[in-house]
Amino acid sequence: MKGVLFNVVEDVVSEHLGDAAWDQLLEDAGIDRGYTALGNYPETEMRALIAATAKALGHSPRQVTCWMGRRAIGHFFKRYPHYFKPMIRFVRFYRAWIGLSIPRRASSMPMPARRILSAPTTATPA
Repeated sequence: MKGVLFNVVEDVVSEHLGDAAWDQLLEDAGIDRGYTALGNYPETEMRALIAATAKALGHSPRQVTCWMGRRAIGHFFKRYPHYFKPMIRFVRFYRAWIGLSIPRRASSMPMPARRILSAPTTATPA
């Protein structure tokens, strides 16, 4: 798995849960290294990070994966805008052609802006 995926997950976690949360998740997942965008890393490390995040927030790994994925797209856009420009032009054209506005879908899984990762996992997420 490419390191850029780990970098984006780090960005999402740091943005929504704080910088200390990322360090705590690495520790909880048993990972003692950083990631470079061009490096290749085992998929098991990403699974461990997802599992640690799910445990810390009291959600399922599937919910956390969806949550991270929804938030990661903006970070990918910031890092690699040239990949998104053709898609943006198509969406604008399509909206104009069919004459409707495509509303933004609200997240089906609200997540707290900040949460202490050492909180009990039995707590109901805010």
